Amino acid sequence: MLSNLFLEYPNVDFDIFHIGYPYQQVLSVLAKTFPNVYIDMCWAHIISPTASINALIEWIDSVSINKISAFGGDYCFIDGVYGHRYLARINVSKSLARKVEDGVFDIEKAKEISMMLFYNNPFKIFKLKGKI
Repeated sequence: MLSNLFLEYPNVDFDIFHIGYPYQQVLSVLAKTFPNVYIDMCWAHIISPTASINALIEWIDSVSINKISAFGGDYCFIDGVYGHRYLARINVSKSLARKVEDGVFDIEKAKEISMMLFYNNPFKIFKLKGKI
């Protein structure tokens, strides 16, 4: 079980790719429970747009928002990166729009969360240097 690995290496950050599909609900619990576990939506928007949208809607309610990266890449060619980024933006906007429609937060907060998901969070999770 992954939880044993997370417990054994508490100083190692684990970035779980592809939303852990098809176990994205299990990943919710892991990311919420372990301070060193992060959610990465890379490739997930292509695997299942519906699962990606629904997972993000759930994570906004259950996981610290600073532990989620909305887009990542393990592509070797630029066309794949562009296409996946395009899908990611659509899926994230659908998830955030749902939360705005439900009155969870307003459009300004949705914009702030989007910036976190696409830029600030990966920057911090991967410990990149330079400007945020």
